[in-house]
Amino acid sequence: MEMYIRRLNLMRSRVGMFFVLIAVALFSISPCFGWGWEDAKTQLEEQNPDLINQSKQVLMSYYSLSDSKSLFYPDVSLSAGFERFLQENATLGYRAFVGPRITWSVFEGGRRFYQKNLAESRLTEQEAQQNAARLSQLKKLKEIFSSALFYKRYYFLSQELLKRTQENLRYVNLKYQSGSEYQWAYLSQKADVSKDELRLEEIERDQTSILQELKLLLGELPIEHVKDIQENSFDIQPTISQSQIGSFDGSQHPTYTMFNSKVEQSEELLKISKSKSLPQLGFRTDFVAYRTDDNPFVPFWYAGVNFSMPIYSVGRNKRGKKSAMLALEQSLTKSAQTKEELVQSVEVGFQSYNISKKRLEIARQELEAIEQKNKVFREQYHAGLIGFIEWNRNETELQNQKIAVLQRKKDVDFAYTSLEYSMGEIK
Repeated sequence: MEMYIRRLNLMRSRVGMFFVLIAVALFSISPCFGWGWEDAKTQLEEQNPDLINQSKQVLMSYYSLSDSKSLFYPDVSLSAGFERFLQENATLGYRAFVGPRITWSVFEGGRRFYQKNLAESRLTEQEAQQNAARLSQLKKLKEIFSSALFYKRYYFLSQELLKRTQENLRYVNLKYQSGSEYQWAYLSQKADVSKDELRLEEIERDQTSILQELKLLLGELPIEHVKDIQENSFDIQPTISQSQIGSFDGSQHPTYTMFNSKVEQSEELLKISKSKSLPQLGFRTDFVAYRTDDNPFVPFWYAGVNFSMPIYSVGRNKRGKKSAMLALEQSLTKSAQTKEELVQSVEVGFQSYNISKKRLEIARQELEAIEQKNKVFREQYHAGLIGFIEWNRNETELQNQKIAVLQRKKDVDFAYTSLEYSMGEIK
């Protein structure tokens, strides 16, 4: 008996291990297991070509900033050469030299400092452009994701609607066969079935199209069909309140940051333009070793200071300053305009979101009323109290309203995504 119990326990453990191995194998075979909204966002950050190129542009701006900082330090170069020449006694001579040279711009009217600030502003602009590009791509991704889930739900709903229409066709056919209904009513109901079947084909086409859009945005996908998307991963929970709308001033939005950095760039360019009218002071020193046909080795050291002062440039400096001033005024106007547009966009977006929510609630109320009316109409049609036209019109109305509720839900998602975009952050 004890031996039998041991064998039974061993068999149970082996069976349990077998099912565990099957689960692990299924998990490894299905790369799309658990693929949802957070996975799509991660894939967007890692594989979207626009975001990858924008990150490279930020890196290039960082290198430019490093270059501008290096101007504060001396430059060291190595010079070397060999010369062959004719001497006074009509003999050929030669000279070879090698040695380092140090040059340093001591003063240039503050231009190096302004160029460094300009490079910092351009880096800020590129980072803002990167954030703006990410925000735009996230908005597009969220809209495509919402559309994908809409078509997923729409397909399941259309299958239910087709079954209902097919049941109605069988019932109308029975009435027609019994002589209590006209042939045109049967043919009309048969056409409704064909329409519902065609709608399923159209939805399958739209699902393929939306999946292609998702693939273009993210690259290769770990899913093969819209139905593989994890639906509960995309439950939008609104977090933007009325108080946040009232306190929004647009200063943290990447679009405003981008235009504000252009204002800073215009200011630095104006300073650079003004610095061109100031004197410049430079320093140079050479440590050179010479070798000639007369002297095997002659060390040589040179040090000097260079000074230059612009006096007359046919009005170029003056026109440059006026042009830089106009560019600054333009950037200030555009920055202020952008900030105002962002504030207005948030206000309108919040109103549109609230309107879309109310439309969804009204659509649900209308659906509830139509469903109750449909029960009455079906009973009346079965009892012969109303004709086919009135009953079929109510069936079509019920179908359209169920689809309308799905569409209104999608509109709410789109409206909230647009509001997030206007606020400058998409979750």
